[in-house]
Amino acid sequence: MTAISGDFQMSSDDQNASDEFVDVHHIMARYQISRPTVWRWTKDGLLPKPMRFSPSVTRWRLSDLIAREAEVREA
Repeated sequence: MTAISGDFQMSSDDQNASDEFVDVHHIMARYQISRPTVWRWTKDGLLPKPMRFSPSVTRWRLSDLIAREAEVREA
């Protein structure tokens, strides 16, 4: 199983993330993974828990993703 790489580079947008929310498509592009892999990584705890705004709207805090990437880099 592939995991979040410690080589991930933060962009200038990441540094201004504060409380921005991103969808599954953003995560797919960010990590170059498929939709099922996003949900598998979430279930396995490799990605932070998303927020569900409605039955069909689920989003992750960009700041949570960045924090998780920092944890991986430090490990």
